[in-house]
Amino acid sequence: VADDGGVMAEGWYFIDPNSNSYRIDDLTANRVLEAIGGMGMPPVKNLKTVAPQQHGETFRGFRLKPRVINFPFVAKVASEAALYTDHQTWLAAMKPFDTVAKFRREMADGSQYELDVRYHGGLQMDTKDRIGVAAERYGVQLIAFDPVWRKLPLQNKTFTLPDLDLTLPFTLPATLPSSLLDDTDTVTLLGTWRAYPVITLTGPMTNPKVTNLTTNQKIEISVGGVVIAGGETVTIDLSPGVKTVKKNDGTDLYSKLTTDSDIFGFYLKDPTEVSGGVNQVNAYASACTSASGVKVEWYHRFIGI
Repeated sequence: VADDGGVMAEGWYFIDPNSNSYRIDDLTANRVLEAIGGMGMPPVKNLKTVAPQQHGETFRGFRLKPRVINFPFVAKVASEAALYTDHQTWLAAMKPFDTVAKFRREMADGSQYELDVRYHGGLQMDTKDRIGVAAERYGVQLIAFDPVWRKLPLQNKTFTLPDLDLTLPFTLPATLPSSLLDDTDTVTLLGTWRAYPVITLTGPMTNPKVTNLTTNQKIEISVGGVVIAGGETVTIDLSPGVKTVKKNDGTDLYSKLTTDSDIFGFYLKDPTEVSGGVNQVNAYASACTSASGVKVEWYHRFIGI
């Protein structure tokens, strides 16, 4: 969508759990977004303790709290009957679901930012919100339990065995590649908040380990000896509130994590925590082939936009 000068205009979208997208500020559909709140810094809870006879308090840390997005908008339709239909459209899209919806902001430069959201309040359809017989002012509250924005698209880095270089001429005896994957590369974050990646292990491989050398944290699946066969994958989902280790057939490998694996704390540093947002990540596994791989996926995340 472009403004009259041909410049890309901002857009605000609600995407329901069935992937139906609704532009809230769609002038072609006679929808006018009046205001929006809750885009910047989310609420913060400071953690503190008080010792006996202590004056004041001791800071122990902080936690981000859920973000609430508020927005009133006006919709104008052709008739009172059409207004009733419009009511049903918004109620059906924003009603509580077991799965999450998305709230997306598209910037003037085309970049897109998203939150996972759920209905939190509004859409009461009070008669006082009517404007004549064919228009209404809607008020909506959405809540994002993970309050940090992610920037689209999803980023990724894949670690594999080095290719065998048979460029002619080559000197005999040639050194054949090892089956040991031991690859270190940079994973670079943008934004203002750390990322919790999803790591996909593709077999064949044995006893895989992924280490963020920048944070000195690792995820290692090797208790009792772990073999991921060719054609099998294991997904380590480190997303907030998830923290799972599962094979593609559904087998739970959480018990195969070593005791020093940091599944709850493993993260990638953003540029406010490390220069340039550069993380040094190592992927390690034995008994690998050219089909083996370790993929790290993440979003650039922002504490506010």
